[in-house]
Amino acid sequence: MVQSTQGRYFGNKIFVKEGRDKVAYKKSEIVYVNYDPTVGDEFPGNHLSIILKKNYDGNTYKVVPITSSSSGVGSHKVKLGRLMELPERLNQDVSYLSYEQVRTVDVKRIRSIIEGRFFLTEKNFQKVAIWCIGEYERIVPLDIAEVYYLQRYEKIIFSRIQANAFKMLKNGDDYQSCREMIFEDLYKIRDVNVFIESAPIQVRELLNDLVSIIKGLPDLDEEVEEDEISS
Repeated sequence: MVQSTQGRYFGNKIFVKEGRDKVAYKKSEIVYVNYDPTVGDEFPGNHLSIILKKNYDGNTYKVVPITSSSSGVGSHKVKLGRLMELPERLNQDVSYLSYEQVRTVDVKRIRSIIEGRFFLTEKNFQKVAIWCIGEYERIVPLDIAEVYYLQRYEKIIFSRIQANAFKMLKNGDDYQSCREMIFEDLYKIRDVNVFIESAPIQVRELLNDLVSIIKGLPDLDEEVEEDEISS
C-alpha cells in the first residue's frame, strides 16, 4: 500500500511505502526520514536525507537531512546545488545540507523514495562526508587529531597494499604494476611490520618478501652523498 503525506521538502507531497521496516539501506542512499517527534531546535518533519552509514547494531543508521531552504532549523547549511541523482520531481530546486543535524535513527523512521532507490554520486557523497566529519574535528585538539589522522592514513595505505598483494597472487597482467605500487606505498608507512603481522596469512609471506627487498636496496640519500664525494 502507498500512502501520501504532506512533506516539507520542495513543498510537494511526499510518497512513502509502508511495510518496509527491514530494508537494508546503503551508504550514500537518498531516502525519506521521519524525524518527528522532535524537541526544541531538532530538525523536524519527514525529510529527504542521506544515509551516512549503517550502525553495528544493524537496526539504526547515521543520517543527515537535506532541504530546499537555506534558512530555518539547522541554519548552518551548505549548498549542494541541484541533485540530479534524484527523480525529476525532486531535482528541480537547489538542495542544502544541514550538516549540523546528523542523527542516529531507527530503520523504522526510514522510507525509500517511491520511484525507486537513488544514490549520491561518489563525488557528491565525499563532499557530504567531509562537511559532516568537519563538525567533529573542531572539538578534537590538534595534536590528538594529527596522531589520529596519521594512523587512519596508514591504515588506508595498507588496505591498498593488501588489495594489490592479492592481485599479485593471481599472477594476472597487472602483476608488475601492483608490485610497483606496493613498493611505493610501503615507504609511506612508519612501522610496516606491525601491519603485516595483522594481514591475512595468504599475503603475509609475499609482503615480508617485498619488505626484505626494500631493506636490501641502497638508501637513495647515501647514493647521492657517495656521488658527490667521488665527483
